[in-house]
Amino acid sequence: MWLNQFLVNGIPRPGLRAWYFALVSEEVRPAFGARLLVKLEPGGSSDAVYGVSVTTAAAAWAGKATVLESDGSVTLGETLGAELPAWLGQALHALLRSAWQRRRAGHPWPRRLARWRPDPGAGDGA
Repeated sequence: MWLNQFLVNGIPRPGLRAWYFALVSEEVRPAFGARLLVKLEPGGSSDAVYGVSVTTAAAAWAGKATVLESDGSVTLGETLGAELPAWLGQALHALLRSAWQRRRAGHPWPRRLARWRPDPGAGDGA
């Protein structure tokens, strides 16, 4: 893989670590399960608007989601809400609610959150 030129004994070279991990984290497509990534969109509102990316081995979805600061209500954009399988919608909702929990505790909205979740229909993977 071309990224190996930036590695020393399998570890990213000093000075390139942040760049390497940012690049790798954006390109990852899971072999199984799902990868959820949310990034805070710039804006002056007290509510948070996140760009959302959900990826599985077979498909990918992208869109926007809004989290209200007042009560933590999560609203998925039309394309996301209609297309996502139920288990991914639940996982995304929980991830966005965790952002609100941090906000409610007095911290700023998280700028970026990423999670991997197993496919509930895949069994134990053995």
